Amino acid sequence: MTGRLANKSALITGGGRGIGKAIAQKFLLEGARIAVLDVVADRVSLTASELAPLGDVHPVVADLSLPEECQRGVEEADAALGGLDIVVNNAGIIRLKHFLKQTLSDWDLTIAVNARAPFLIGQAAARKMIEHGRGGVIINGSSTNGFVAERNSSTYDASKGAVVMLTQAMALDLAPLGIRVAGVAPGLAPTDLAAEGGADVGDAPLKSVHARVPIGRMATLEEIANVYAFVASDEAAHVAGTTVVVDGGLLSRQFGDSD
Repeated sequence: MTGRLANKSALITGGGRGIGKAIAQKFLLEGARIAVLDVVADRVSLTASELAPLGDVHPVVADLSLPEECQRGVEEADAALGGLDIVVNNAGIIRLKHFLKQTLSDWDLTIAVNARAPFLIGQAAARKMIEHGRGGVIINGSSTNGFVAERNSSTYDASKGAVVMLTQAMALDLAPLGIRVAGVAPGLAPTDLAAEGGADVGDAPLKSVHARVPIGRMATLEEIANVYAFVASDEAAHVAGTTVVVDGGLLSRQFGDSD
């Protein structure tokens, strides 16, 4: 490993599993000290225990659907690590339903976790970075759904599109303050999130999924985490305002239909 995040401290939301856990592992391997935030206490504690042999890991439990929990999560991570150099807004939820079956509750919760939380955490983290006089990097997790909509995911698509524009706006306002903001938008990946939202991830559906990706397969969690590590590092010092797409070419074709 290059240690390109050596002496950096990072907060990763949604870090108890999936992409977030892979990011946490990669950051540790690159030399960072990390705080891993998740809504499920047992899950984040287990993840922290599993990753502890790799470096300094602090579990943080917070429900990012609640504004006060976003603030508290940042404050707890900042205190545990002695400041924050990197914040990854990775936490997200999805509700896969036809537009006419999506409820106001679905909308409110999805927007709260996927779009409002990055806004609030971004504000809280930026203020801490400025307070400590050290600048930093904020990475917002979006999705290919933030660029092209799919059926049965209207609330998710809207939330991820909002994150793309939020990233641009944050970058404009925070760059003069020494804080670089960028985004990462994974495409299809083997995560628990889609399954919980109602997607079938069995072997037969996977063949269809792979056929939709020009390079012939989904990204691995490690491949996505590698991009996050690059964007967080000084090697990406001129990457700001943009959202880096990690999709195997998926957006290069029309994929609104599942066939």
